[in-house]
Amino acid sequence: MKRMISLLLALGLALALAACDKVPSEAKPDGGSTPPPATQPAGDDGSSSAPDVVLPDSDGFADGFMGDTMRTCFFDFTVNSAYTCAEYEGYVPSEGNTLLVADVTFYNYTTYSVPMYDTDLQAQWDGDAEEDFALPVTYARQEIYPNTGVEPMGDMFPVEFDLGIAQSKQGLLVYEVPAGKADYSLSYQELFDDDTTGDTFFVYFTPEAR
Repeated sequence: MKRMISLLLALGLALALAACDKVPSEAKPDGGSTPPPATQPAGDDGSSSAPDVVLPDSDGFADGFMGDTMRTCFFDFTVNSAYTCAEYEGYVPSEGNTLLVADVTFYNYTTYSVPMYDTDLQAQWDGDAEEDFALPVTYARQEIYPNTGVEPMGDMFPVEFDLGIAQSKQGLLVYEVPAGKADYSLSYQELFDDDTTGDTFFVYFTPEAR
């Protein structure tokens, strides 16, 4: 199941390839191949408190749940909460679909600013078809969801933004997903500018219905 979802993830990344490049691998001392240490930068008081983070296993996969902090090569991310609804800020999904709204926090623990995109995290659900994943509604994918590609609204993350050193940003990612599903996951795959990929991260959850 993991590897099937990983293939869907790779497809999603291919669709958004131009928007998913991060820091060049050569900019990292180890070429970007080694997971970073499970520590946070020192706080304002000079302490080095290090909350638990989830790191990938030897196969390059990391599984987490709502509230877990996932540590990628570029940033930490946490899915704080999630819910499904029939409408968000006036946006209504196409027939047979609902909206998945995820509250996410990104944190930059590195020593360089990181370019971020709303397509960094994609949504999955149970299924093995190529279309069983979704990018945020702010990403135009007319061939699958005809009325997607909207401007960010309310507390949604911008399409692109920079995450400065030791900076944290919290916002919403909104996905159009099939109605009637109970369980979802958000995933991220490390992608370098030489077209190589790194580890893959999944956060599994059951959103509340609103």
